Amino acid sequence: MTNTKECAVYCFAEFTFIPDTACLNTASEQVRLRNKVALLLAYFLQHPNEVISKERLLSELWQHGDFREASLTQSIRELRAVLGDDAKNPRFIETIPQRGYRWICPLKVTSKSHHSKSANASKQNIFASTKRFIFVGLCGLVAASIWSATRYFADDVMVDKADTQPHIQQQVESLIVLPFSNNTGKADMAWLELGLSDMLSVDLKRANQVQIVSPAQGNLLLLEHQISWPALPNYIRAMLEKEQIDAALVASVRQLKQQQIIDFQILFRDGKVQQGSMSFDNLAANIDSVSHQVLQLINPKQVLTSKQPAPDLSAMAIAQGMQALQTTGALDAKRFFTASLTLKPSLWAQAYLSKTQIALGQWQEAEQSLSHLVNTSLDHDPYLDAFVHFLMADLMAKKGHTDTASWIAKSAAKSAQTQDTKLLARSLKLEADQHFLNMNWQAHEAVLDQIEQTFELSTEPELLADKLFYLGEPINVGLEQSPHLDLMASAKRLKKALGFYQTLNNQNQIAATQLAIAQNYGLPVNERAQALNAAMQAYKALQQPYELAITEMYAGFYQMQLHQGDKAQVYFQSAIDKAQQLGAKNLLDWAQFYLAFAYLDQGLDQSDRGGQAGKPQKLKQAVDLLNQVIGATSNQIIAASSRVFLGWAHTQTQDFELAHQVLAQALLDTDLPAYRITHAYARYSKMYAYLLQQQYAQVIHLNPAQFTTRLEAIYVARAYAELGKFEQAITTLKTFKSQLPAQWQQADTQRLADYQSANSGAKWLRKQLEKAHSVYCETDWLVE
Repeated sequence: MTNTKECAVYCFAEFTFIPDTACLNTASEQVRLRNKVALLLAYFLQHPNEVISKERLLSELWQHGDFREASLTQSIRELRAVLGDDAKNPRFIETIPQRGYRWICPLKVTSKSHHSKSANASKQNIFASTKRFIFVGLCGLVAASIWSATRYFADDVMVDKADTQPHIQQQVESLIVLPFSNNTGKADMAWLELGLSDMLSVDLKRANQVQIVSPAQGNLLLLEHQISWPALPNYIRAMLEKEQIDAALVASVRQLKQQQIIDFQILFRDGKVQQGSMSFDNLAANIDSVSHQVLQLINPKQVLTSKQPAPDLSAMAIAQGMQALQTTGALDAKRFFTASLTLKPSLWAQAYLSKTQIALGQWQEAEQSLSHLVNTSLDHDPYLDAFVHFLMADLMAKKGHTDTASWIAKSAAKSAQTQDTKLLARSLKLEADQHFLNMNWQAHEAVLDQIEQTFELSTEPELLADKLFYLGEPINVGLEQSPHLDLMASAKRLKKALGFYQTLNNQNQIAATQLAIAQNYGLPVNERAQALNAAMQAYKALQQPYELAITEMYAGFYQMQLHQGDKAQVYFQSAIDKAQQLGAKNLLDWAQFYLAFAYLDQGLDQSDRGGQAGKPQKLKQAVDLLNQVIGATSNQIIAASSRVFLGWAHTQTQDFELAHQVLAQALLDTDLPAYRITHAYARYSKMYAYLLQQQYAQVIHLNPAQFTTRLEAIYVARAYAELGKFEQAITTLKTFKSQLPAQWQQADTQRLADYQSANSGAKWLRKQLEKAHSVYCETDWLVE
């Protein structure tokens, strides 16, 4: 029986969309959308100009399950890709940070008659879809050139015929690839468990026929569902039902004579099973055959090509290298990529070899290789082009090259064209780091917002970890810290990121996150010390000299907060040696500055704190090196901070003329909002010198409208007290307490009581004045 009904037709821009048929039309083309994408577009069009939250979309269009968030993210991206929309400059779908999405394109709604055999058939048309599945996945970056896009049947496939009849009625749209089991009995084949399953996952994604859940996320889902691995089929099906995933691929690899055999099962959520075995001399080199067979089993009506290219014998080496980069480090990975290049020249293997060379500190070789790749036409492979530019930008940033900003801009632009979340976020992180180093806090926050929007609703464990790490990692630059810094929020993000990285066994990022935790001075000192030691040991094991030097720098900085300059000196000198070997200009400038700081710590009089009386020879070493640093560096904050420290040294030797000269220059150099902390250090250091000279009016003249540090308030109050103006001294301390309550200390309570007593006529007993160098950079860390 044929029914006639009116169906809505939506017209917007150059498009016409008919929800009942899931067809998106232009003047020259008709595209039948995947069902979830069609539903999503229909929902937006039914609610134009409304801000629609993620939760609302999930509730309306998806059944319950954690995987649905990943599906929503993918569907948003796929819809934007089909429409040619740009998330940064949207024509159709606007992202509202922290709130959701909004359809912003004007539209016109009409209706037309639609014939169908039944009402139910008409209703279900929206679920029909072609395989125009635009999917840029986490691992798409690697897949773009490592494995051929051509699908084929292998000549040596052995499949259980009884289980391969095309009995699947409903289209399979999502498949989880679970980690493979290594049944070869060989420990050196352990890479198969994630490495080979990752290769298959990537190849399946590139077929653009089914949405793939990667082995890494599959591993996490198993943990979340408390399923021991290997698992019984009924446990896996229960997980599929909960996560609303259509099927799971379970496989193991064994070896028979010289053959590698993969035995696999496809477990469908509805209870059906497909299974088979495939045998090759080299599984990795023939991953296309496995991918082809899996696709045939889950969706047998799909038509695939049968041309078989020659096996790529270098593919296994590349896969092992990728696995090693994450689990055992760049040194192991380099061997695999070198072997791959020996077997078969490959631009991707060359790029990944450059990545290992950067990590291992072999920067000259890396730059030569990357320069060659940059000058090679890579238009055929935008992923490789973006990846190469990212590596070059990363290298230039580490070297402190003058063209760093230009390389980062190119990297970000090319990464945005690929729509690859991970690569774009990495490029944006480089940009954010540069803004942070330049103390352009507003621009830094703006790029962090871009990073957060880039990840949007990502639920892949690695993407979640990266998002948390990128947003939680920045701490400080020298004396400065971002005014937007939220230590507790950062600590929570970093601890959660660490958990993800540990689950993924990503050793490099585990070390980076441990270092970031150590730098977060909102955490307990013992916790930070443990994290710092863990990061140090990890980078030593990974043999990454640049990252180790950064860690040593912070280890020395950590000791400086404890006024242990002799211990700090060892770390700073080691960092200098590495920076010189690497040719890392920025790192060398900072390391030399901090070494001078360590000399200064040993040369200054610390007796008021129960420390040493000061060593004149160390003080001279500090003065000489600080002057050397000022003459050599182009970094304004290093130069200004060095002048503050010179002011301390000259004040101790009572060379007040030189002290005021360098401190006045430091005040001029830092008279910008970004340098507020260094400016305050220079100001109170000048106040301290005036107090020693009994020039109290000069101290009061420097009184700021808004206190930035505790010592500014203490010195101004002391100047008023020395002039007998106790009422003003009391007001100064009360103002300080109201403006900076977190910095108020018990000693300040006693000081206020002394001024109040003196104001009432009691005799004022002067107490020892706290020195300008009594606290160092992390004022919020060392209190009381």
